Amino acid sequence: MKKLLPLFFVIFIYSCTSIGGVIKDGSSSELPLDPNVTSGALANGLRYYIRPNSKPENRIVLRLVVNAGSILEDDDQQGLAHLIEHMAFNGTKNFEGHDIINYLESTGMKFGADINAHTGFDETVYKINLPADDPKMLETGLTILKEWAFEIAFANKEVDKERGVVVEEWRSGRGADARMRDKYFPVLFSGSKYASRLPIGNMETVENSSYSTIKRFYKDWYRPELMSVIVVGDVESKSVTKQIKRLFGKYSNSENARIREKYPVPDNKNTLYSIVTDPEATKTTIQIFYKNNLISNNSKDGYRTFIKTIINNIIFSQRLDDLTNQSNPPYIYAFSGNNGLVRTKSAFSMGAVTRATGITASFKTLLEENEKFIRFGYTESEFNRAKSNLLSYMDSVYRERDKTESIFYAEELTDYFLNNTPAPGIEWEWNEVKAILSDLTLEEVVKTGMNFRNNTNPVVIITGPKKESLIYPDSKVLNSLFEAVAAEDLKPYSEENFDTDILKTIPNPGSILNESYNSDADYTIWTLSNGSKVVFKNTNLKNDEILFSAFSPGGTSLIEDSNYLSATLASNLVSLSGLGSYDVTKLGKILSGKQISLSPYIGSLYEGFSGSSTPKDFETLFQLLYMYFTDLRRDKTAYDSFMNRIEGLIANRESRPEVIFKDALNAALYDNNFRALPLTIPRLTEVSQSKAYDIFESSFNNPENFTFLFAGNIPSNFKLLVKTYIASIPRQGQRTQWIDRKMEIVRGVNSIDVKAGIEEKSSVNIIFSGDYDWTLENNMTVYALRELMNIRLREEIREKLSGTYGVRISASVNKYPKEEYTISIGFNCSPERVDELVSRVFEVIDELKNNKASKGNMQKIKEGFRRSYEESLKDNSYWLGLMDAVYRYKLDSSYILQKPERIEALNPDLLKKAAEQYLDTNNYFKAVLYPEK
Repeated sequence: MKKLLPLFFVIFIYSCTSIGGVIKDGSSSELPLDPNVTSGALANGLRYYIRPNSKPENRIVLRLVVNAGSILEDDDQQGLAHLIEHMAFNGTKNFEGHDIINYLESTGMKFGADINAHTGFDETVYKINLPADDPKMLETGLTILKEWAFEIAFANKEVDKERGVVVEEWRSGRGADARMRDKYFPVLFSGSKYASRLPIGNMETVENSSYSTIKRFYKDWYRPELMSVIVVGDVESKSVTKQIKRLFGKYSNSENARIREKYPVPDNKNTLYSIVTDPEATKTTIQIFYKNNLISNNSKDGYRTFIKTIINNIIFSQRLDDLTNQSNPPYIYAFSGNNGLVRTKSAFSMGAVTRATGITASFKTLLEENEKFIRFGYTESEFNRAKSNLLSYMDSVYRERDKTESIFYAEELTDYFLNNTPAPGIEWEWNEVKAILSDLTLEEVVKTGMNFRNNTNPVVIITGPKKESLIYPDSKVLNSLFEAVAAEDLKPYSEENFDTDILKTIPNPGSILNESYNSDADYTIWTLSNGSKVVFKNTNLKNDEILFSAFSPGGTSLIEDSNYLSATLASNLVSLSGLGSYDVTKLGKILSGKQISLSPYIGSLYEGFSGSSTPKDFETLFQLLYMYFTDLRRDKTAYDSFMNRIEGLIANRESRPEVIFKDALNAALYDNNFRALPLTIPRLTEVSQSKAYDIFESSFNNPENFTFLFAGNIPSNFKLLVKTYIASIPRQGQRTQWIDRKMEIVRGVNSIDVKAGIEEKSSVNIIFSGDYDWTLENNMTVYALRELMNIRLREEIREKLSGTYGVRISASVNKYPKEEYTISIGFNCSPERVDELVSRVFEVIDELKNNKASKGNMQKIKEGFRRSYEESLKDNSYWLGLMDAVYRYKLDSSYILQKPERIEALNPDLLKKAAEQYLDTNNYFKAVLYPEK
């Protein structure tokens, strides 16, 4: 079952933007700032926000927020705001070269995950996560922010090297989507500077701009009055305030400083159209934007409008989604919502991904659903479900208020500074949402939704594959559809009444035959009367979270090739079929207001579930789980809908060069093994509706095969729920065990070159693999080798040679069906530099084999593992994974918890030996994607 309440994403999107509309905010008073935040302004105008927070423990999140982005670039500076962001990591007044990265990595933080930055149209944000166990680290972290703000070195040599990295970042993002965006952005932002100021910039400017031109942007816009410093985590506010004043207070704004303008996006009286195609596009997308002027939601009236907008979007999005459950859906999937386009404009938008031959029908459906709302509004039942969903979500957030991650507060305060979005604290918001929803009327919600759908400012964008056989509707045809739907005789939305009890009959409980306790990891094991096993750990790591998983050996390995594709799609099909007497649409409505996710899966060696719940909704999770075992719903409409949508999604997949490359690599890597081949239109004929349901039923018919795992704030009625809904599952069929289908990577030195694509871009994959002795010590060593390769290849390929934006290193170790390892190296680059960079990769590999890792790199690796382990101990997902590993791999829990000892045991000799063993240059596979000539 798909996650039934994606409301978190709705809330998050809205919390990061102002909303648009023609409604006037009737209150000029801003909402209070979270009382837990200490804020202020220095004499030079720099703002600061400090919030103590204990989740995660012993961590500090730092942000330098600059209210300046690519929109402020002069014509000769396009791309330089982004280049300056890169230069911050290449030397400052008191940190030479890459000393900042080296220092932060030595504390256990990782470049990319904990040390990063981004440049947008309107802002540049620098991000550091730090340990808090040494006060000197916070002092150094704030000093780094200060250096980025005012003291970037701009050494000519470093600038010239970083130009190449930015070009490679640009290159890595090139493809059909980027080319089409380049064409429709000038329409979406018609008449606005935003149309020509993409943050990535113009590569000719990046490569050739003078040093003085780069520094001019830094001097003009990096000034205190346009900045804020944000500190969240294990800190003391008064002390941090003093540090900020001391470090940042001595800098002043330049005389005759340039005005930080806001750049408008003009309205358009007539509908604007942009129909863009590309030979490498894989999907056809329709988007309809109704542009609106921004209004602030940082007032009582604005916040009420904000809540009404969320209710609107929950209901309308659900209507669009429900249409995909038809046997012949009008589109593959649809989307809608209010979003801030840029600092000065927002939009209500709706859209769909559709078949290339179904554009007109999909477009008409979107317009009809919009017109139905305009004429008839929403129903009371829709309104009540949306309120229930919002209340349920906010209740869960409120319950977790003392366990909220620091990064959330840092992002919230970033948006508060940049966009004046609300940040009053969850206590205020929870009380306000309850008060608003208590007297909110359906008429108010409908009126707000109407205000966002003005007909004087629409923009229509259609993108899709470029093929001679495809004829796209032009603006005249699309315009006629607007007129036709406006005159159409439409019926209002309606829904049938149905029973809301998920289970008609509560099963007779089973029993617990045996109970034991693991004192090492503090979890309990029950063996049930039907042979299944339940393993659970009660924690207080989250107040409103229970994580769940289950596994059983078998998976698709038990299925013959003739039914393999039916097996791989079975769990997706069942998830979209509903349960018992309820189709997926009805089931979603029944579950409104509940915080539940539950998804079955059938993998290569195991089948099972993953899911989550709150304590309040825990019994519902158990009921759904019970139904998956006992009341499978075989729904032809769901099957037809699913297959129609799958066919639409994969129809043009082979137009994309990256897909061609991946398919060729997998086929060659596994010697054309049937199970390594991609799902294509011709292969869809191998899928059988009855077989898919049969396979799922047989995979989930015997609880004796399953281990059920729970971690979180488990309620007191847990034992009764287990007896009632798990121990009662009837035992059918045979006990199963996976079998080895001999899907093995080819041995020896092998390589393929693939030619596809029109961009001057290559992708390189180098894969080492082989037999392996699976132990936790060896696993740790392989992962440490991966980290060492990450450091060294980043230093060589990105930083010294400017050859790529990033090198991707992955490592996996398998115990089943046979013990083996895989280490993969991947990067994108210019086709002309493939041989040079591949050669350097192998030189680095030789260095790792012949030389021991440096003391500095060993410290980075071990400290990174230590910090990661510290955080994992405070996460329910870690404990769920630990219990899973104990029972899946038959391990000793105390052995697993000896991870600190295994980290401490890492040393340069071990990594040198690992490089010799696992980076065998007599056994690897190299694949390179080149553009077509």
